[in-house]
Formats: sequence, structure tokens, C-alpha cells
Amino acid sequence: KVYVGCSLTHAPEEFRLAIQAFKARLALIPNVQVLEFLGLDKGTDTDVYEHDIHHCVRRADLFVAECSYPSLGLGWELGTAVEKYRKQVIAVAKAGTKVTRLATGASSPRNPNFCFMFYDSLEEVYMTVRARLDDLTQNST
Repeated sequence: KVYVGCSLTHAPEEFRLAIQAFKARLALIPNVQVLEFLGLDKGTDTDVYEHDIHHCVRRADLFVAECSYPSLGLGWELGTAVEKYRKQVIAVAKAGTKVTRLATGASSPRNPNFCFMFYDSLEEVYMTVRARLDDLTQNST
């Protein structure tokens, strides 16, 4: 199970569409289920919290956090994934964007399941996710 989280409130429509296309491509990988966040329009505020944290983050085998735009919700999800659940996390941001040093500095021996990378295209992220999924599959057999 893969969960892709990102800013929605402060992100432009073009970015949100690119993330949707990225998630659709991940869903084409055999044996991969992409967990969906509720987004800006579905459910109540409480529904969003319960679903995104207790359904998506908790159940994910891999959390891909796109950090190019500011998001309190994504930060909450990242903290929960890294500190509470010790999930496999790939945090990414478009090259040249400003990202909090807290996220870029979290890659350390203390958090061996967390990595952060800047990217030029979502293709790079896709290839990184594919490699991590292959590693997870090999380690689970």
C-alpha cells in the first residue's frame, strides 16, 4: 500500500493534477494499492483527519510526501509516519523550492526509514518509489 500526500490548500491546480497522474501511474504497478486522501471537498474536517491519519498513514507500507508547497496537514502526516509508526517515507520536493530544514534534516541514523530528495521531474520520484517498492517486496519474502 502506497500513500502519496501533498499540499492541496496552497498548491496550484496544475500541481494537483500532476500528483493525480503520478498516483494513477503508481496504481498500474502490479500488487500496488494507492491509498487516497479525502481532499478538499469530501467529508467533514474530522473525516479528513480520521481518514488521512488513521486509514492512509497508518495502513501505508510506503508514504511518499511531496513537500514543494506548504502544508500543515502534510507536516502532521509526516510526523505521524516517521515518529509514531516508523513507516518507510520518501519525502520529495521540486528542485529549487524552499523546504523546511526539519524535513530535509530528518534523514539520519535515527530515522533509517526516511529519505528526502529534490527532483527535477516526477519521473525521478517514480523511479525512486519503484526501487523502494522492489526492496520492500524482496525484504518481505
